[in-house]
Parts: sequence; C-alpha cells; structure tokens
Amino acid sequence: MYSSPLLKHSGLRCLSGLVFVALVGAVAVLGSLPSAAAEVPSPFSNFDKILHFTAFAVAATLLWLSQRRPSAAIVWCVVAGLGVLDEAHQYFLPFRSSDIWDLLTDFAAVGVTVLVLRKLAQRRSADCSFD
Repeated sequence: MYSSPLLKHSGLRCLSGLVFVALVGAVAVLGSLPSAAAEVPSPFSNFDKILHFTAFAVAATLLWLSQRRPSAAIVWCVVAGLGVLDEAHQYFLPFRSSDIWDLLTDFAAVGVTVLVLRKLAQRRSADCSFD
C-alpha cells in the first residue's frame, strides 16, 4: 500500500469515489440501452477496444484516488470484476454481444493503470521521505 500527499485530501478521495460510482452506473445503464451500441461512431475496426481501455483505466484511477492508502490488488480485483460483470451482462442482452477480447482489454487497462499508479506513488513517497 502506498500513500501520497495528494491522497490525504479527503475531498479529492470522496469526489473520486463518487465519480467512480457514477461511471460504473453510467456504463451499466448505457450498456443496457438497445441504441447505445449503434450510436457510438467507429472510425476503424476494434475502436471499441480503445473505448474499453479508456473506460477501465479511468475507473481504476478513480478507485485508486478514492482510497487513503491504495491497494493495487483491491483496485485490480474490483475493476477487473466489473469487467467480468459487464461482459456477463452483455451476454444476456439480445442486442449486445459478449467478447473475450473486450474482457482481456479491460484486464490490460486495469493492469497497466495500476502499475503506472503504483510506480508514481512509490516515486512520490520516496520524494516526500527526503523532505
């Protein structure tokens, strides 16, 4: 677990947590609408993977920032678990399709994000210890 001066501000942690919950809710609601998939413009094939990567990287960052002492394992398990739930949900919707590549993209996004945040937290922690 890591701590940084940025995470000591309870207002930022609270706001990050609220935005995380709102993002998860928005993905769940919008993903349930029949017109949602058709309305997303796709300038090239596999564009949805970029959307998946971005959404899950943002979710991981928000969850990380919402914790006083972030745990990489907790962030990965929660956000990757949301990816599993999202794909399972899509499997049961007739107008959506579940895709293992979407799930793997979600996992990769969370993994890369957690590694970067962990490295940044370690660096900030080391910088703060010399002050």
